[in-house]
Amino acid sequence: MKPEEDVLDTILKNERMTKEQKRAVGAIDGDLLITACAGAGKTRVVTLRIIHLLAAGVRPENIVAITFTRKAAAELKSRIYDYGKKYLGSTRGFADMFVGTIDSFCFRMLQEYDEEFLKYSVLGETQANIFASRHRAELGKRMDIHRLRAMAALLNENWFDKEYRAKWEGTPLTLLETYNRLLLENKRLDYSLVLRQTLERLDPDSDTNGGTMSGLGRAVFQRVKYLTLDEYQDTSPAQEHLVSLLKKYGNANLCVVGDADQTIYQFRGSEERNILGFADKYDIPPENRVSLNRDFRSTSGVVDIAGKVIAKGHENEAGRKPMEAMENGTDRTWEPGDTTFRRFEKPEEEYDFIAERIRALHALGVPYAEMAILLRQRQSFREKFAKNIAAALQRGGIPYIIEGVAGLFDTPEGKAATGIFAYLYEKHCKRQKDPDTGKYLYGFQTAEQDAEARESLVRL
Repeated sequence: MKPEEDVLDTILKNERMTKEQKRAVGAIDGDLLITACAGAGKTRVVTLRIIHLLAAGVRPENIVAITFTRKAAAELKSRIYDYGKKYLGSTRGFADMFVGTIDSFCFRMLQEYDEEFLKYSVLGETQANIFASRHRAELGKRMDIHRLRAMAALLNENWFDKEYRAKWEGTPLTLLETYNRLLLENKRLDYSLVLRQTLERLDPDSDTNGGTMSGLGRAVFQRVKYLTLDEYQDTSPAQEHLVSLLKKYGNANLCVVGDADQTIYQFRGSEERNILGFADKYDIPPENRVSLNRDFRSTSGVVDIAGKVIAKGHENEAGRKPMEAMENGTDRTWEPGDTTFRRFEKPEEEYDFIAERIRALHALGVPYAEMAILLRQRQSFREKFAKNIAAALQRGGIPYIIEGVAGLFDTPEGKAATGIFAYLYEKHCKRQKDPDTGKYLYGFQTAEQDAEARESLVRL
């Protein structure tokens, strides 16, 4: 492997970076706080810093990089391998480095260092809802499954906080613990229970450990020496507690990346104060606080609008660096008319305006695939609005695809699939009583047809 100084010098020479980006890539001694606005090139910076760590002799298995989504993890891992080949000449051992989401990291640690969890599997959101529905008898037939799981997530995410836990005493706690017990008895975990089980085994002061260090804890604290966390503004109290444990008992080198102005997951328990208080909590010196405030992705018009909105919450914040546009770093430049604000008297006028705007842009040569319509998060509003916009697009002959699962069965494709399965059910699955024999048959009125239907079910 090439000497560290040579690798870093080559990176700084070959990669087009700002002064602050170079500072972040070179800062591997001590904890690091990177505040990065949208489009600031943070993924590349984080990737090159990891390459710098590897060049400095850090073993891949001692590096953990946590991202908020699996898609972001795949992108980061791909870049690490690409830059590893480019600057280190080899990616040998990279498979021992963990790059992924925090729930994936926790589950891997449980399975690697506690053989009990080798038999477990993690349920996705839909799978967990189905699991809870199947156990309504134990959970309460009138219980709203989505509300139950949301409450269980809150409890699990804050289980380490005994004062918070005490607020749940009584029937709610019993019900939520019943849900957790059912999961464990069936060798299943959901996302929040994975984190709770990990913290219970990592924290020496947990109810499980009772003041002693577990074997899992010793193994994890010895292994994780360099921890990078992306989107730190969206971490929950439990996730922050995990970070503090890795720092306290493993003396992990921390690098967190985020932007308090991009906090959007409070409804899932994220805490903006985690990133706002990180520098003080972990005694980060000024030289290890890097601000990447230049947006290379958006034009000046977009950045100007976003900056004015964000600035409303920072009137009295001294020393804050506003976001800047770097149009020389993108192939797009702003022109009058690129950003437009319109107010309408009626919703229908807005729908027609959107369709007309799309047609006009397409006539200028913009492909439909490069245009998008973003809607507010509130589900009931989004579904209603999406239907009306879709109708306007259909009237204008504009092709479109609705992303996301909300309202899926209201789309033409969804209705077609529903119709197909309804037909199959009537023909092959619906049990009907034979008027001659009194027996219940599948789909048809004769024993011969019933047998044929059963054979069809097997083929399906």
